[in-house]
Amino acid sequence: MRTKARTNGQISQSPQSTQNAQNPPKAASAGGGEQSEPKAPKRQPAGIDELTGVWNRSGFVAAATPMFRSCQRRDAPVALAYFDFYVDGTTIPTPGDPTVDRVLVAMSELMRKAFRASDIVGRIDPLRFAVLLPDCTDEALAAVDGVRTLTDESTSQLKLAAGMVRNVAGGTLDDLMFTANERTKQIKREQLAE
Repeated sequence: MRTKARTNGQISQSPQSTQNAQNPPKAASAGGGEQSEPKAPKRQPAGIDELTGVWNRSGFVAAATPMFRSCQRRDAPVALAYFDFYVDGTTIPTPGDPTVDRVLVAMSELMRKAFRASDIVGRIDPLRFAVLLPDCTDEALAAVDGVRTLTDESTSQLKLAAGMVRNVAGGTLDDLMFTANERTKQIKREQLAE
């Protein structure tokens, strides 16, 4: 049950009824009672990645845009990190492969634990995660390196290129995403050349 409080003529929901930016809302479950026949598997709400339970691309952009704009209005620091999985050589890892899916699920769980509740985590492409770090501090930025290190240690099948960029004055979220993507591609090229 959601509780509402009236403050200054406006209605606001209690913290129990709101979701933090990192964790998208869960799919609602049907009421109790006995079930006489099996039900279809629950589908995630729109905006949620079905495999990992974090925001998908459209959900990420929808959640990140107002947070990004808020940081711009307040002239607060904001960063965007990309985590892109790949395999050495010409083999392309395929989502749907049980090994790849296990890595993606483990990555999403690791990110939920590593980042702050205010950080926005999304699986924006089949093998890529993004994290928007609003009001980023050195501690929040260190979490990016921590995730990179833990992932490198725990995944032998897939390699990880992780790039991070900070916002520049007057930029947009699209600009930040483009720059993070270019930075991550550059890191991947450097890793493949080693």
